[in-house]
Amino acid sequence: MTLRILARALLFAFGLAALIPAAASAQTYPSKPVRILVGSKAGGTTDLMARMLADQLSRKSGQTVIVENRPGAGGDLASAAVARANPDGLTLLVAPTGNIVINQFLKKDLTFDPVNDLVAIAPFTEAQQYIAVASKVPVNDLAGLIKLAKSKPGEMTYASAGLGTTMHLGIVLLADAANLNLIHVPYNGAEAAVLDVAAGRVDMVNVGLRPLLAHIKSGAIKVVGVASHKKSVAMPDVQTSTEAGVPQYEISNWYGLFAPKGTSDEIVQYLNQAVTEMFSGESTKATLAAMMEGPLEMKPAEFHAYIVQEADVWKKLIEKIGVTLH
Repeated sequence: MTLRILARALLFAFGLAALIPAAASAQTYPSKPVRILVGSKAGGTTDLMARMLADQLSRKSGQTVIVENRPGAGGDLASAAVARANPDGLTLLVAPTGNIVINQFLKKDLTFDPVNDLVAIAPFTEAQQYIAVASKVPVNDLAGLIKLAKSKPGEMTYASAGLGTTMHLGIVLLADAANLNLIHVPYNGAEAAVLDVAAGRVDMVNVGLRPLLAHIKSGAIKVVGVASHKKSVAMPDVQTSTEAGVPQYEISNWYGLFAPKGTSDEIVQYLNQAVTEMFSGESTKATLAAMMEGPLEMKPAEFHAYIVQEADVWKKLIEKIGVTLH
């Protein structure tokens, strides 16, 4: 073998060796158990999305995948923990709109930048938000609720999952659009808020459809409007905000998967594919059908661009209505 051929062979061998770690990294992830943090208690939509992903990722990788509920600070405890975590793909976050694009404009003491300190991997679903009332409230549509609230300024109450959540800001937006004076009753989570509306202790709530379903069926709660100019696919007879004369009242809540800044593109793409595969499964389709929601499929770059756009919308809204958390 000539020296030139030997040199070429060595260069090829070294080049191949250099490629092996990257390829191995993509093929062996995850090599250890994975934690998915959720900033709310078990049972809500965010928790459900995380558990569906945990099941899919565990079957795909053969590794143990644990969902860790870490409620507190409106969900920001979990988000901050993931933002500070090692970017090895072993600590992930499933979070709703509020923790990624809303809280940063409400809280002056937030210790991380949710848009830039977290990598957007994939969205799960986008849920329309509905305005629902206790069965005792004598209205059947959103226009009727607005009329009733105007006749009783400072008397009617609304429940939320906490200050600054989409449940809170949705009603603030409605009150601003319709010039209403309502009393806020915050709870630690959506389920507790909806339960007290169903019990008749609070008049109304702004929330996605899933927490309402059992109470709609029992007759304890009536859905009177959807916070959108689009008709609800799940409840087409429900009055839209435009039909009620308050087109400014438009809000939705989405859920997504995130990792710490610095997570490799290979891991991000692997996880994005896992989400895509999850939504192609029959069990996930059945779950979403029961929730009357559909997947919101995007590649990581698309999801990041969507988040940046959403952040701009929420920033302008929060500045307009002047809501802050201390």
